[in-house]
Amino acid sequence: MGILGRHLVEELNDGLINVKYAIDKNNGNIKSLTPIYGIDDSWPKVDLIVITPLYELFEIVSLIKTKVDFSILSIEELIFENYH
Repeated sequence: MGILGRHLVEELNDGLINVKYAIDKNNGNIKSLTPIYGIDDSWPKVDLIVITPLYELFEIVSLIKTKVDFSILSIEELIFENYH
């Protein structure tokens, strides 16, 4: 839940999208009003997971797919999809 993730949550919560939680490997060290789950936690069902760290995108997608079958989108896809 780095800077980009915090900004995304803030922007989405100001609109029509309800951010249920964030996922972060350092969830114990982060203070946030949004619930933050760890990698090994069970995640409640959501419509979409948005991944913000692009430098680890493929590893994160692979990890998520081993745990859940939720839709996944990178922050890059989310931004550029809205411009087409």
